[in-house]
Amino acid sequence: MGKKLVPKKYTQYLVGSPSFPAFECTDGTARQETGPTKSFGFRDDLRKATPLIHWAETRVFARQAAGWKAVSYPWDDAQTTATANHGGAVVPLSWTDETGAPVATGYLVPNGNQCIECHSSHDVAANTDTTTPIGPKARYLNRAFQYATGDDNQLAHWTALGLLSGAPADPAQAPKLAVWNDPSSGSVEQRARAYLEAALAAAGRRRAAGHAHARGAARADACSAANG
Repeated sequence: MGKKLVPKKYTQYLVGSPSFPAFECTDGTARQETGPTKSFGFRDDLRKATPLIHWAETRVFARQAAGWKAVSYPWDDAQTTATANHGGAVVPLSWTDETGAPVATGYLVPNGNQCIECHSSHDVAANTDTTTPIGPKARYLNRAFQYATGDDNQLAHWTALGLLSGAPADPAQAPKLAVWNDPSSGSVEQRARAYLEAALAAAGRRRAAGHAHARGAARADACSAANG
């Protein structure tokens, strides 16, 4: 519990504007040969300054010859093994809230169709659907990150690693999303727009028909754009 989930040859990242509840945390990585991953976890005790993290799942977005494919990997209770699950699942979770009261619920691991709901965009003119990552946009990544070698801007770091091309040499010239809960990062309107974009952007991609829906108790939104 509590370990950072950074696979070998992957680069960890953070997005600029968080969008998840206080009890939930996410951890993103990216790799040039495949694509982004995102892990979803929950703090064991909200009263702790440094709580333990129980990881529920890791989502892998892989670039294949036919396009992008998303697969969810729920973690076992020992937090040592994550296994591919194409059909979806509900992971039981429990934690202690700010008042010391126990909370128990279920976390929904999305099935393959639910991944497409949020990650598929429709070209009306061509009448085709395209599946793409959502979270790691340049404006989300334009922020500092503490790497093992020291602090660096993520766009500059990714450019140096060959993960990114075409970015301005000066990150200050690149788009940057305001941080919704940081008044110094932008106006009230800019921060409100940042919150809505980070939390709800993927909802605009959903189409009502043709999708299977499986509901888990107190589902943490599987379609948050904050972290693809």
